[in-house]
Amino acid sequence: MKLIRKINHNFISLAIFILFVGGVVFYIMLRKLMLDQIDSRLLESKILIEEKFEDFLIYPEHYVWNEELISIAYIDNKANSTVFISDTLLGNSQIIKQSAFRKLEFQHNFDNLNYKIKIFKELRFTDDLTLQIMMLLSFIAVFFMLSFFLVFRFVAQSSLFDFYDTIKKISNFKVDEVANTTLIESDVDEFEDLNKVLRFMTHKIKKDYSNLREYTENASHEIQTPLAIIQNKVEQLIQGDNISENQLKSFSDILDATTRLSKLNSGLLQLVKIESGQYIETKDIDIKSIVLNIINQLDEFIYSKNISLETKFDSCNHVNINPNLAELLITNLIKNAIKHNINNGKLVIEMEENVFKISNSGILNAIDIDNLSKRFTKGTNSNSLGLGLAIVHKICKNYSIDLEYSYKSEMHTIVLYFN
Repeated sequence: MKLIRKINHNFISLAIFILFVGGVVFYIMLRKLMLDQIDSRLLESKILIEEKFEDFLIYPEHYVWNEELISIAYIDNKANSTVFISDTLLGNSQIIKQSAFRKLEFQHNFDNLNYKIKIFKELRFTDDLTLQIMMLLSFIAVFFMLSFFLVFRFVAQSSLFDFYDTIKKISNFKVDEVANTTLIESDVDEFEDLNKVLRFMTHKIKKDYSNLREYTENASHEIQTPLAIIQNKVEQLIQGDNISENQLKSFSDILDATTRLSKLNSGLLQLVKIESGQYIETKDIDIKSIVLNIINQLDEFIYSKNISLETKFDSCNHVNINPNLAELLITNLIKNAIKHNINNGKLVIEMEENVFKISNSGILNAIDIDNLSKRFTKGTNSNSLGLGLAIVHKICKNYSIDLEYSYKSEMHTIVLYFN
């Protein structure tokens, strides 16, 4: 959820809660005020009736006077001074729905006779007036809430302009760019504090990246030299005369280890370069020419396993990709297809409409391509470094190339969809 939407959501929720609670409290207070006014009027009528009680005795037991229903009844017990005020419902046999009234009840002694007097005031007009006031105030409250919401939204968006600008620039931040990320100065203290932290962090990240990149390149370059010396010296020792079979085996193990270390160093360096975005330049590459060139280089390996090779290309074999990565991608796929193939096996390479497909015979069960795409993960009975498919996976991810694997009819197939 976006920040502005989150703020609006919280504002609306809080405003609705406040309006609801405020509306209930206001209704209770307004209702009490209205009833207090009616009670005051009933008490005034009580005083007037007591002062002119003789005049009221000439009226029937129930009658309407001054918009109030008066009921006077004779009682046997002694009159007391207690006054009761309450709500009640009144109706008649012709009217099913009863009406709400406010009732004042008291007793009065006149000429040594005791009477019970009830004064009723209908609440229908009071309730209607209360409802109209509540509706009017609700409309005004909703109007002001919506107006405030629109104004607040506009003000919030303008206030968050610096924040969104910072987010946009940080989203486009590239660690390998020479120029520093320029963040505009904000008049909001919190946003400016955020920009200061981000300026420091981006500067430090670029500095650390530059140092790490320089160290990696230097280390890789310096490692290759002693490895080459070790390989050369071991090869000379192997070619010597007076060496035993055990020594020959030991030298061979050393030579294999240094060769693997050299390949590992080269593979890790390639991964670092891909991840750091050093392969930026792209252009239309002819996949067919790359495939044919790699096949020509690996012809001896294909011949040694007596692999049957088949290639199928259409007229459209160009994709937009970095030339070095394109060659690295295709090389790793073909090498894997040859290395994990079987003697007298098959190798089929196809290219049509930005779809590259390579199929090879191999072990008689499917493999977990997602697991093999991780670094240093190898297939069953494999002596590889475990970096080939990791490099393929990383190149595909950088160029949004969809990779699919399938196993059918004893053939392992990897398909690349170039976007």
